Parts: sequence; C-alpha cells; structure tokens
Amino acid sequence: NFKCFQAQELTSRPLTVLSGVNGAGKSTIIQALLLMRTALQQHVQGMKELPLNGPHGLALGQVMDILPHNMENVPVVLGLSQEASDLQITLTGQSPGARYLGMDVIEQGDFSTSPMHGKGFEWFTFLSANRTGPQDYQPMQSTSPEFLEMGENGQFVAEILEAMGQKRVDPRRSHTNNPDGLFHVQVGHWLNQLLPGWAVKVERSPNFDVLGLRFKKQQHFGDEWLRPTNTGFGITYAFPILVAALAMQAGGVLIIDSPEAHLHPAGQSAMGQFLAHMAAGGVQIFLETHSDHIINGIRLAVLDDRHPLQKEQLIIHHLENTPDGTVVHEIGINERGGLTQHPADFFDQAEKDLANIVRRRFPTQGNN
Repeated sequence: NFKCFQAQELTSRPLTVLSGVNGAGKSTIIQALLLMRTALQQHVQGMKELPLNGPHGLALGQVMDILPHNMENVPVVLGLSQEASDLQITLTGQSPGARYLGMDVIEQGDFSTSPMHGKGFEWFTFLSANRTGPQDYQPMQSTSPEFLEMGENGQFVAEILEAMGQKRVDPRRSHTNNPDGLFHVQVGHWLNQLLPGWAVKVERSPNFDVLGLRFKKQQHFGDEWLRPTNTGFGITYAFPILVAALAMQAGGVLIIDSPEAHLHPAGQSAMGQFLAHMAAGGVQIFLETHSDHIINGIRLAVLDDRHPLQKEQLIIHHLENTPDGTVVHEIGINERGGLTQHPADFFDQAEKDLANIVRRRFPTQGNN
C-alpha cells in the first residue's frame, strides 16, 4: 500500500537496475528503501514515529500522498528479506494530513547486522539525481568521522575524499591497471577511466571550515588546477558516485538516481562498467536510470574478462504503466550479453525514431 504499489515483491542482486518511463514507480522503490533506512535509524533511537519528509532528501508530503489511489486508513508495509533474516516495518495510525506515521519495526534472524543499520557513508549512501553542481567550496560536517555522510546531493564529497585519502580500497574494487590500494590513488585511476585525462585534489580554505575540489586535464591545461565551475557539470555530477562506491564497506548499500546525468555517451558507458565492477567488488548497488548507454556499459562489463561481474549478479526491473497499474518485468543478461526479454518501451526509442526518419524520408516508394 505504498503509492502506486498495492502489493509488489522485487528480487535484488548485487547490481539492481530500475528502468521504465517517467512516473512508472522507479523512484517509489527507492523511496521505500530510504524510508526503511530512516525507520531503522529512528528505531535504534527509541522513536515510534517515521517522518515522511527530511531524511535523505525525502519529500513525500502527507500521509494521503503515499497511499494508493482511493485507499484510506490502510497500513503501509515495507519489508526486506536477506538470507535467513527479515525486516518488516508497518506504518499506521495517523490522519491523512499528517506528515509522519506511527511505525512498528520487527526484525527477525540476524538482520541487526545488516548494512541498512550501519553508521555513516561507508555502509549506506543515497545520491539523488539533483547532485551538487560545480561549486568552488563545500561545507564540512560537525561530527566524528564514523558518522560522516556523503549527503544525498554529494555535497560532502570533498570531506569524504580527504577523510579516506590514505585508507585502502577493497582489493576487489581496485583498478585493473594499478593494484595500489590507497584510496586517493584508486580515485585518480577510476576518474581517468571515466573521464580520460582528468585528475583531482582537495584544497583547504585557510581559517574557514570548507573544502574545495580542484581538477585538471593535463593534455590541455598542463599543471593548472581548475575550479569546478570551470570544468562543467559532468565531472562534478559523476565524482560523488566514484568516491562513494570506492569508500563502501563490503556489503554496503549504494543507491544512485540517474548516474548518467550530464555525462557524454562514452562517459555513461564507462560509468556502467565502473558500477558493474563495484557491484562485483562487494557493494550492493540500486540504480535508477534512463540511459541505454549505462545498460550497455553493464552488458559490456559482463562480457569483459577483465571485469568480475557475473550475469547472475545483475537484475533489471523494467516498470511499465498499464490500465491495471504498474507491471514489473524482470530482465537478466545471458552468457552472450543479450537481454532475456525485451518488454515494450525498454530503451527502444532510438530504433523507433530511426524507423520514423526512414518513413518520412521515403513516404512512398520511388521518391528520391
């Protein structure tokens, strides 16, 4: 009973991709995960109410806004099953205009050790589609290192990069061209993979609690470090994804909305391959995308002997609007990189447009 879903069960894999037309329910699935994360954090603190707005950038409005159409006074039930462990969160008991719900949290088995409970960015990070664009400086958090967050807009990425700089990356996520596991080294190599020629550093501002990122592209600007405002949106939108994925503890949960934002098609394909490598390296990734280049990059990774992602580690949920509600198609990849099914509107717009171009160029047989 959550928004467009009256009842829905989804399978997740190390890399779980959500696709479909606008308004089909992809963001609803992500919001359910974010609500569960928030509920667990509230539960640990002894809270009995769950806010619908605020944490992780959630802005769900009032109780009436999250219930399925024409339904009132029904419980919203969210749950996760993980091997022999289960989590069930039942949300009830408030007026339609309330901005919070009473919650009952039941954990069975060993779910208390789930990364959904973990503290800080190394266990759980959500990056929204509206990530922070080019900014000269970023704020710092007034908290101990174990409670640092990336921020849903990636607004603290400079602080995370500085905090992690001399730590070691999970070797399964090291770049194939460089086994050096130091975090700042791996960030540099993967950045160069995504955006060839670019390098990054963190710059402190004297007497102020802010940090800045500086980038350079050696073949064009030599040793000149550039402000983010002089590099464009693609780098600053992609960079928090790179840092978050490399920083994750094994089993940590990373949720990304639109990793393709502001990236050139080649960069989108490289991003898909990068995320595939990270998922194979122990990160639980949930990904919402409208990019066939992201999907094809993932498919390339499955076929590339240098990438460890196995086809069994990937699942794509394609959401389709129908008169009877949202239908979810489960799609996998076979041993040749092909898709196990092609539902309607699954990244087929290019073919449709090309067919229409041909018909309009040659409306009748015999025309030039």
